[in-house]
Amino acid sequence: MAMSLRTILVGVLAAFGLMLGFEAFTGITTLETANERMKSVYEDRVVPLRDLKIVSDAYAVMVVDSSHKVRGGAMPWTDGAASVRKAMATVRERWQAYTSTSLTAEESRMVAETRAAMERADAVVATLLRILDNRDKAGLDAFVARDLYPTIDPVTEHVSGLIDLQVRVAGNEFADSQNSYVGERRNSWLLVGAAALLLAAGIAIVLHRVIAPVTAMTAAMARLAGGDVTVTVPATDRGDEIGRMARAVAVFKDNAIEKQRIEAEQERLKQGMEAERRRMMAELADRFEQAVRGVVTQVGGAAGQLTASARSLSSLAEQSRSQAAAVAGASEQTSANVQTVAASAEEMAASIGEITRQVGETADVARRAAERAGSTDATIRQLADHAKAIGDVVQLINAIAAQTNLLALNATIEAARAGEAGKGFAVVAGEVKNLASQTAKATEEIASQIGTMQSVTGEAVDAIAEIGRTIDDINRIAAAVAAAIDQQDAAAREIARNVQQAAVGTEEISSNIVVVRQAADDTGTAAHDVLGAAQTLSADADRLSAEVERFIGQVRSA
Repeated sequence: MAMSLRTILVGVLAAFGLMLGFEAFTGITTLETANERMKSVYEDRVVPLRDLKIVSDAYAVMVVDSSHKVRGGAMPWTDGAASVRKAMATVRERWQAYTSTSLTAEESRMVAETRAAMERADAVVATLLRILDNRDKAGLDAFVARDLYPTIDPVTEHVSGLIDLQVRVAGNEFADSQNSYVGERRNSWLLVGAAALLLAAGIAIVLHRVIAPVTAMTAAMARLAGGDVTVTVPATDRGDEIGRMARAVAVFKDNAIEKQRIEAEQERLKQGMEAERRRMMAELADRFEQAVRGVVTQVGGAAGQLTASARSLSSLAEQSRSQAAAVAGASEQTSANVQTVAASAEEMAASIGEITRQVGETADVARRAAERAGSTDATIRQLADHAKAIGDVVQLINAIAAQTNLLALNATIEAARAGEAGKGFAVVAGEVKNLASQTAKATEEIASQIGTMQSVTGEAVDAIAEIGRTIDDINRIAAAVAAAIDQQDAAAREIARNVQQAAVGTEEISSNIVVVRQAADDTGTAAHDVLGAAQTLSADADRLSAEVERFIGQVRSA
């Protein structure tokens, strides 16, 4: 039985995951081993190196050196004894810390030899402390040369041997770590290569067993969707998921073929039924045409006679309405003319009143404008006076600037005479001269602007005076116009009253004529309605005949 794609993919992924897990476990184990070795190197080799160095220095420096300093008088007896006791306490502490670490067999042997030498040295140091406590200088000199050196030197030599051993063992640990690293790295690369090969094999399987069949099946499904039932569905003989999918697509293909067969059969049946239906509809159209055409012809003849009668009645009604309309139009025109004259007279009277009011307002505005022109004239004259005063100040500033320029020129000359000492003053004088020149130019520009302003101010004074005279003329003309308009207002009101009386008479005539015209309109409307009904009936008969023809034509062509 063929393996399913799910089984293949799960197997490949599981194998790949196991390799990755093994690689991760191996790496973590290697890191833990390296960490333990580094910890051992630090705790059992680096720290002991420090302790052994302190022990060696305690014997060689603190004990021996303190003895020399006391002999030479550089250190008091009490300080020397305290230094030796401190050195021995340090030796016991550091030696105990060192011997509690992990020791190799060779190291244990060397520790035993060093301990024996240290016991002899401790006995000598005890004698040294008694000499220091007794402050026996002669005994100290002889003891140091005879007993102290020969006893301390072997201890420092043994300690140096232990220090060399620590360095050698640490080097061996490092070499072992390097060898382990090289082996683990080789194993890791082998695992990575195996994982890569497994992954490549999985990809090849997926491409060959999944991607290629799915691509071929997709192309077949596209052709099948386009209506091509001749396509061959691939991979139908496979026993995995791809095979089941291919067999499902084959079912779709069979269904499409069956659907095409059914559609062809339905089309054949449809054509037969359509021919039978057309035959039956043709027979029905013939019977309908024979039954309806006579009725439609009779209705059309009656509608024609009714239309002719309605046209005669409508013509008579139209003549009556035209004559009444002519009389009513003349009367309405007369009434409208009279009303127009009356309205025009009233509007003229109202307009004359409005003109009277506006002329009065114009006179008031002209009076206020004259007052404002006088005030403006005074203001502009004050402005001209101020401009003249500003011009005087500008002339004064110009004179000061010219004087400053002259002084700056003199200062420049004096600075040039002073030579090197006057250079700074010459620079300042030059700046003052430049400022004076700029001030002169500015005052000239201001003077020019002031002159222009004075000229414009003079013109404004003349213009304001002319405006005042014009406003006085307007006041006189407005008064004369107001008097004439009052006379026209009285005459217009009398005309409006007379015209209004004439309008009342024409309105009575128009109302009587309207009654006559309304009667004529009613007659014309009735005649028009009859004519419209007759025309509608005739049109309906024609339309009915056309619809019957169209219906029969559709039935026969159906």
